[in-house]
Amino acid sequence: MLAEMEDDEDVELMDPDDPVPMGKKLTITAWCESNWGHDLMTRKSITGIFVCVGRTPVYWKSSSQSSISSSTMEAELAGLRTLAEVNKALRLTMRAHGLKIDGATNVMCDNQAAVSQVTKHDALLKKRHVAISWARVRESVRRGEMGVMYCPTAYMLADILTKPCGPITFNRLVAMMMHRVRVIDVDNGRRAG
Repeated sequence: MLAEMEDDEDVELMDPDDPVPMGKKLTITAWCESNWGHDLMTRKSITGIFVCVGRTPVYWKSSSQSSISSSTMEAELAGLRTLAEVNKALRLTMRAHGLKIDGATNVMCDNQAAVSQVTKHDALLKKRHVAISWARVRESVRRGEMGVMYCPTAYMLADILTKPCGPITFNRLVAMMMHRVRVIDVDNGRRAG
């Protein structure tokens, strides 16, 4: 059986003692949002993360960032760094339980500058503390652990975790989280059912 598994290039065994992956492959999709300068006293940003395995919500978090960001892109990169760490832990846990993972985690971000910075191979950052977050996310993208793509704000499910939403926006985002309405098809970048 082990010889058959070694021929299967989709199997990612970390250790010979890991359980054999079984069942169908599961897709991980994550939404990451940062509300720049949210706290009026400290001006620290808030990061919101929402993660689904398949269509099931498995992780969500809303927390204040540890440092003050000087731009929205910097706040988004700090949020993406946090998500990269959460994603790595989730992927290791899933593999430890013998679950198959279908490719890289699809990460949705509504800041085009941050998406551009982590997906372009020739991008450079000069501020050291921002560059560290950027390098951590780029490393996850390069390893194939996550793929970062732009998500229009109307479909940013993590918005509900970072800022007050009016009742219409709140109900729409909750409905999308619970899969009662259509959301973005991450493979084609359009609405899907």
